[in-house]
Amino acid sequence: MDKVRTAVIGTGHFGRYHADKYAKSPLSQFVGIVDADAGTRDTVAGKYGVAAFADHRELIGKVDAVSVVVPTVLHHDGARALIDPGIHVLIEKPIPDAAEQGRAPVALADRPSVGCLGSSILQGLGRPEWIARSEAEYIDKAAALAADHQALSALRAGLRQAMQASILMDEAGVAPEGAQAYRPMFKSWGERGKA
Repeated sequence: MDKVRTAVIGTGHFGRYHADKYAKSPLSQFVGIVDADAGTRDTVAGKYGVAAFADHRELIGKVDAVSVVVPTVLHHDGARALIDPGIHVLIEKPIPDAAEQGRAPVALADRPSVGCLGSSILQGLGRPEWIARSEAEYIDKAAALAADHQALSALRAGLRQAMQASILMDEAGVAPEGAQAYRPMFKSWGERGKA
């Protein structure tokens, strides 16, 4: 079975956690890390014996999946450049901080990897009404949320607390279940690549 080529963008506390998991997974070929700070980038890359990149776009063509573990305000720009060419992206707590980012927290349920992950996060957050089942519904939901700037700002102001109080933050309870779920997904992905 081919291993999934992985990388981590951001090497703070959670980024190092993701790096450690990718490095230890028998299903992962840990390729590299990306960090704006050269010293941190080189230290973490050296620890795992992987490549160090200053720009996340350097990962295009080199990885199959990445974890984006940077400050929330950088999530969209960091992830978008990798989603468009088909890289699977896991965004650590993917909720924008600022209304001026102009993106409503809506997920298209059947969009491979990104939509499915977004749907599961929104479900765990207790917001199934933000999960769209079609592109038309996605546009309607996003437009409705984006049209009321005051309500959207208030909503986003409480999202961090809602996330912290949700089942998604029960790391001790969720991590083993997540690992069990990822194993067959990575295996299936590897088997499809051989066909």
